[in-house]
Amino acid sequence: MLEALYGMLDDADIAYNYGVCLSELRRIEECIAPLEHCLALDPEYANAAVTLGVALARQERLADAQAPLERAVKLEPENTFALRNLGAVLARQDKFEEALPWFRKAVSLDSEHPEGLYNLAQCLEQLGEAHWPEARTLYEQLIKGYPGHPIADAATTRANRMANANLHDAVAGQPRMDAVMQMQFAMQTFEPMPREQVGAIVMEIAKLGQNGLAINDPDKRYTLETLPGDFSGLQLLSLMHVGLKQFDPSADTGSGLDREYEIAKGMR
Repeated sequence: MLEALYGMLDDADIAYNYGVCLSELRRIEECIAPLEHCLALDPEYANAAVTLGVALARQERLADAQAPLERAVKLEPENTFALRNLGAVLARQDKFEEALPWFRKAVSLDSEHPEGLYNLAQCLEQLGEAHWPEARTLYEQLIKGYPGHPIADAATTRANRMANANLHDAVAGQPRMDAVMQMQFAMQTFEPMPREQVGAIVMEIAKLGQNGLAINDPDKRYTLETLPGDFSGLQLLSLMHVGLKQFDPSADTGSGLDREYEIAKGMR
C-alpha cells in the first residue's frame, strides 16, 4: 500500500513511512531514497533524518550517517534516539571525545534507558583510565538495575575486563606464572566433574565477581557454596576462565588470562 501511495503522491508522511517499512524489512538500500525524498519535501522532518542516519550506519556508511543525525539533533535537541545514534556513529569512527557529550545528554534526558547507559560507559572506557571510575559505576548500575537482561551480562564482562586490566603490571606485561599454576589446579579440579557441577561453580564465581575480586591480593580469601575450601581472587578468576573454556573454547571470558590459559593447557 505504501509503495503504491509513494508512487502516486508527493507526501512527506507517506515517503517517511514507506522508508521506515523498507528499513524494518531490512531492505536498507531501498529505504534510503524515500527517506531522502521525505527530507526534500520537508527539511525539518526530524524522524526522517534519524531513520536515514540509522540506515546509512547499518550500511557502514558512518561518515554519511553523521550529517542526517546531526541535522536531527539540531531540529530536536531532546530527541534521545537521535542523540544516542549520533554518539554511536561517532564512537564507531573512534571519535570518542566527540561522541561523549551526545551520550551524556541522552542519559541526562533518559537516565533509565539501559542502552544509553551502556553506550556512555563504553565511551568512557575507551577514553582511558582517567574515565574508568565513572565507567565502572555505570556498569555496576546496569548489573544491579537490569538483572537477567543481556546488557547486564555485557556490562559484567566489560567491568571485569577493566578490573583485570592491570593484571600484568607486576610482571611488566609478561604472562603471570602464578595464574598458569592456578589454571593447572582448575583443570585438575574440573577434570572428574560432570558439566552441571562445573557450570554451577562458574556461575557462582561470576555472580561473586560482579562486586569485584581482589586479583592482586593473595591474603584476601573467598569461599564458595559449590566448591570446598577458600580461594584467592586470582584462583577464582582462573577457575572461572577454565570452566567457561570447557563449555565454549572460543568464549571471551574477560579475564585477561588467555595467554596463561594457553600455557597451562600446553603444559598439560
